[in-house]
Amino acid sequence: MAKGELVCVTGASGFVASHLVALLLREGYRVRATVRSIKDAKKTAHLRRLPGASERLELVECDLMKEGSFDRAVLQCSGVFHTASPFFFAKGNEDPERTLVRPAVQGTTNVLASCLKAGETLKRVVLTSSVAAVSGATNVEGTIDESQWNTTSTLEKGAYLLSKTLAERAAWDFIEKNKPHWSLVVVNPVMVIGPGLNRFESKEEVNTSSGIILSMIDGSMPQIPSGGLSFVDVRDVALGHLRAYERKEAEGRYLLSESTETYETVADRLKKQFPQHRVVTKKPSRKTPVTVVKNEKSVRELGISYIPLDVSLRDTAQQLIDDGLVKSENGPKSHL
Repeated sequence: MAKGELVCVTGASGFVASHLVALLLREGYRVRATVRSIKDAKKTAHLRRLPGASERLELVECDLMKEGSFDRAVLQCSGVFHTASPFFFAKGNEDPERTLVRPAVQGTTNVLASCLKAGETLKRVVLTSSVAAVSGATNVEGTIDESQWNTTSTLEKGAYLLSKTLAERAAWDFIEKNKPHWSLVVVNPVMVIGPGLNRFESKEEVNTSSGIILSMIDGSMPQIPSGGLSFVDVRDVALGHLRAYERKEAEGRYLLSESTETYETVADRLKKQFPQHRVVTKKPSRKTPVTVVKNEKSVRELGISYIPLDVSLRDTAQQLIDDGLVKSENGPKSHL
C-alpha cells in the first residue's frame, strides 16, 4: 500500500476513528472522513486541528441508514475503514433493535454496497468489529480466539453485543455473496481505553469505555464490580487498523487486546497512580472468573507491541482529571 493514497474513514469523529485519522495523516495518507454533520463544528474541531488536516483531510456528511450515502465518500479510495457504529447500552425505554442492531447491520451493508461501486482503486476494507462478536460472555472461565463467535447474546440480554455480532456476520455474508475484487479484514478490539483527542467538557460527553474508568476514580462507584475485562489502548487499536490495511498478508479477524484483568486489579492500579482521588476500594461481593482474550495472532501478523495497561489507565484517568471531571481530595500528587 503506497503512502499518499486516498482512504476513507467512516464515523471519523469517534473515539477510535479520530485516533485512526490522526495516525493516517501522520503516515502521509489523504483522508476522506465521514461524519453525521459538518455543521456541528464542536464535534469535528479535534479532527480539523490535527497535523496535516488542512492539506489532506476532507470531511463529508454521510448517513449510516441511507442507502447510497457513502457512494461519494469511498469513490477513488484505495482503502476504507468502516468504524461507524453505535456504542452505548440502550436504556430500558428504548428499542434496542431500532437504536443498536439495525444501524449496526444496515450501516455495515450500506457501506459495503457503496464499496462495490467504488471501482478498481479500492484494494481493502477494514471493518471495526468487537470482541463482542467473538464472545458474548466475559465472565466465564477459559480463553477465546478469532475462531469463535458470540452465540449467546440476545436483544433482551446483550443487545449491543448482538449488534456487533450481527454486523460482522453481515459483512462476511456480503463478501461471500458478492465476491468483490477487494479484500475484507476485521479487527475485534476488547474494551478500548486511553486518551481521547477532544476535551471532555462534561461527564455526559465521556465515551462509554472511558466512563468506566471515570466512575472508578470520581467516587461514584460504590463497590468494585466482580469479574473483569480485557483492555487495549486506543492508540494500539488505531495501529491495528493501519497494519490490517497495509500488510498484504493480513486476513480474517484480529482480536486486539493487551491484557485481561479483574476490576479489583484495575482499581488497585488506579489507587497507586492517583492516591489523592476517591478511587473505589470496597472489594467485590463475590469472585467471578474472567475470560482471557488471546492476542497472539495480532502480535504475530500485525506486529503490535501493546502499550502496557498501566500506561493506558494512567493516560485515561489523567485526561479525565485534567478536563475537570474528577475532584481531588487532600493528599499527595499522583505518581506519574
